[in-house]
Amino acid sequence: MSLMDWFMAAAAVAVVLFSIAKGKRFLSSGQDGNSALPSVAIGNESQRVVVTDLQMPFFSMVIFMVKWAIAAIPALIILGVFAVFGFTLIGLPFGR
Repeated sequence: MSLMDWFMAAAAVAVVLFSIAKGKRFLSSGQDGNSALPSVAIGNESQRVVVTDLQMPFFSMVIFMVKWAIAAIPALIILGVFAVFGFTLIGLPFGR
């Protein structure tokens, strides 16, 4: 196994660990750090908020969903790159 293979594997692991660490920070948004529910600070007090309904015109929702689908294309490409790196890491010990 060449030095470049080891470098690519280490880079892939670093990217995955960085994204996991970034995701954990955003999962807990409460002030105490333990809650996944957002809290709104009013003065010194905080109040939990749960969104139960969203009223939006139909065509605005369609435009939003089209933008969402277009934004998913680069996200899928990035996930594909992560998958290639992941399968490469799994396959490194079993190389030909």
